[in-house]
Parts: sequence; C-alpha cells; structure tokens
Amino acid sequence: MIHPWSRAGLALCAAVAVFVPVPAPRPARSVYEFRHVTVVDVIHGTLLPDRNVIVRDNRIIAIRPGVAAASGDHLINASGRYLIPGLWDMHVHLAMTPDSMVGMIRRAREIYFPRYLAAGVTGVRDMGSWLDTITAIRRSVRDGTVLGPRIVMAGRLLGGKNPWAPLSPHAWVVTSAEEAKLAVDSLQRAGADFIKVHDLLSRNAYMAIAKAAREARLPLVGHLRPDVPVADVIAAGQVGFEHVGIELAAGCTNADTTRARAFYGAWIAHGWKAFVDETASIWADRDAGRCAAMFGQMREAGVRLTPTFVLRMQDSAMTFGQDELIASNAVNCRTAQGGWGALPDTLRAKYYRIEREIVRAAHDAGVAVMIGTDGPEWCLAPGISVIREMRELARAGLQPIDVLRAATLEPARFLKMTDSLGSIEPGKVADLVLLASNPLASLDALERPVGVMSNGRWLDVKALARMRDGANAAVRAIGTVRTRRAGTTP
Repeated sequence: MIHPWSRAGLALCAAVAVFVPVPAPRPARSVYEFRHVTVVDVIHGTLLPDRNVIVRDNRIIAIRPGVAAASGDHLINASGRYLIPGLWDMHVHLAMTPDSMVGMIRRAREIYFPRYLAAGVTGVRDMGSWLDTITAIRRSVRDGTVLGPRIVMAGRLLGGKNPWAPLSPHAWVVTSAEEAKLAVDSLQRAGADFIKVHDLLSRNAYMAIAKAAREARLPLVGHLRPDVPVADVIAAGQVGFEHVGIELAAGCTNADTTRARAFYGAWIAHGWKAFVDETASIWADRDAGRCAAMFGQMREAGVRLTPTFVLRMQDSAMTFGQDELIASNAVNCRTAQGGWGALPDTLRAKYYRIEREIVRAAHDAGVAVMIGTDGPEWCLAPGISVIREMRELARAGLQPIDVLRAATLEPARFLKMTDSLGSIEPGKVADLVLLASNPLASLDALERPVGVMSNGRWLDVKALARMRDGANAAVRAIGTVRTRRAGTTP
C-alpha cells in the first residue's frame, strides 16, 4: 500500500512532468577577450601566465599567447589577474522554505542567484526541494528568463517516516519496493538528474531505491545508512556520500554497523551530545587497515564525498560576519540556534576535528571530495558559504589546488560534464571567475571576485556589487514579511 503522502507526491510529480527543460538561448553574438590574464589550469595544477582567453557567445573559442593581437569586441584588461573555472555548490536546497511557490521562486531570483553569482558560483546541485517549484526555477534559468547558476536536481529526496518533523513536500516517504519503483520512475519523468536518499529508510527500502535507480540509469547519492555497511552501499551503486559522520567512522572499526545502529538510539534518546560522544568513541577505535580498505573501495567505485563542514558551523551568529548575516534567511537563522547550537564550544570543536580527520584520511587515500554547503537554508548564506567550505577543506589539510578542484573539476567529473565544464579550455562553456590574486597561493583570492562570466554573460565588479546590494535589500524586505506573518518580531 502506498503511503498517502507519497501518492500525493507522485500525483504532483506527474502533473509537472510536462515541463520539459529547454536549453538556455545563446547570448547575443559577441566576442569577449580577457587580455594578459593568468589562467589557472586546475587539471595539471599549474599557472599559464600572460594568456588571451577569447569567448564567443557562451564558449571559449581560443587561448592564445598574450602577444597576439586583440580580436574581441569587448576587451577586458586582465593583466595581473587570475582566471579560474566557475565554482559549484554541490549540496543545496533552493526550494525548501515554509513558503508559497511564488515566495520561494522570488527568494531564489532576488536573493540566492545574485549571491551565488557574485561569489563566483555558476553551478549548483539541488539535493531536494519542492518538485514543482525547483522545476520552475530551473526552467527559468535554462530559458534565460532569470540570470542564475546552472542547476542539476534530484527533485524530491527519498526517506523513511520521520518521527521528529511533519512530512514535507520536498521529501517522499518510501517503505516498500513498490513505492521505490514508482518514486524513482516518476522523478525520472519529471527531469531529475539523480536520486537522493535521506534518513530513516529501512534496509529493504534503501536497496529497492538503489535497484530502481540502477534500472533508470540515474546516479544514486545521499546519506549513509546506520544499518547498511559502506561496502554494501557501494555495491548497491551509491556514488555520492553526503556529510561526514558516524557511518564512515564505523566503517573503520570491527563493530561497523552494530555501533552505528546503537548510536541512533542514543541520539534519539539523548540528543546531540550523545551524537558527538559516540562518534568520537567510534573514531578513536578505528583500525587503519579497515579505514584503508573502505576508502580504497570508495576510490575504485568513483564515490565522491561532500563533507558540508559549514552545516555544523551554523550554530551561532558568532560564527558569521555581518555580510553573511545580511545575506542569510533571517527567519531560519533564528530557528537554527537550538540543538546543535546549544552544545558547548568544546564539544563542537571535538566534532569538527573528527570531521576534518575523516575527510583528510579519505582524500589521502584518493577519494574525490566536492564542495557542498547544505545551504541556502540553515543560515548558510548562498555563495559566501561556498568560500567558507573551501577554507574548511584547507583546514582539513588539502592544498589550495585540491580545494579548487573540489569546487570545479570534480563536480564536472561527477556530473560527466567535463566536455563542457570544470576547466578552462577551448570549446568549453564560458563559466569563469576573474580574481585579483593567485588562488593557488592563498584562498583569500576567492573572497571578492573582480568579475564573473556565467554562460558567456560578463558581470564586472560593479555589476557584482549591485547584485550583492540588491540581494541584501531583498533579504530585508522578504524576511520582514515572513517574520510578521509568523507572528514574531523582525
């Protein structure tokens, strides 16, 4: 028997499946030329100084020595500047707020997209949203109605019955093989690029979803399961692991799923302190050989790890600069203070350290890592939080080139888009970020781009400033309306 809420979700999915995404129209025919720029080669980890990068429409058509004569209609003096591929945020939820469809679309158009582009983020992977809303948002970007990052999407995430929160339109409950098949097939018809699994799925439901995703030829990504060993998850075909937690720690011990299952009981009964304490205990008991074997399996299977460090850093306004607070969703910022945010600083610091150690061990074993934030909800300001996540990867021990690859090349590889994205080469789409200093020397270079090109559209430093200011004004206006409607003070 299909869960009633799941049936409603499937009906909605069928209703919006008629919206067939169309390619974005080609920009007005023109030629841009970045003169005397240093190209950052993310493939080889090198710098290519004094190059002229020529863009026609939305494609890079040539990269020439700086001595070559100018050939563009629009010449950009990039002497002393550095050019990198556009960045990706590989874990977002664009339409998950308790708002109307019109409200969520407005929030994306007026707040999220300007902020992403102003930070150099030209692509996002939506990991679960209201299906009709995210479909409409993606269509508006693809057809050129709205200027925003390119979007790949899961549609709605698939999870089990949630005892803590009411059922939400961004998620579907799956409890049987029948529901798994119907959900995956319906999401495929609605244009989903992959399938996202979430928490509280039974082992049987998870395996049924994995089977349906394989049959539909859709990549499977999402959370790990406490009752499914990492080796079984890999064998089932899951190629994206989201967040860093007790499941990976448990995979490095002899106890494996036994302790991870026990942890969930402790978490439900005792909350976040139990979460931190048990994770620390399991990680302390890790076996180097088992860790190496687990990470080796992940590497060979092409699994990507998206840590979302900043998700655990949203606990307090003290962790944010004023610019981030303005750019965040004020309503959700207040609700994000409980639970995790109530933990003492010492416990949060202990968990951060464990996360960084796990990611460093995975990276050193050859597991590819990608940048993702879980924003723009949870006080994670769009765009800004991507740069914060990149800094956290550096704190975990990754070199600047590896951090840059995690936001550019690795997403393109994962999405099988290296023919058009992920690096700066002739023939590729012109998603580009112009920086004032060398990002391989310091990630500080990423803080304030001096220009962004999104699908061939050039946004200079003044345009980026206007976008940031406009987004800040929209936050104040939209946030105030929602706060008053909720009956609380602004």
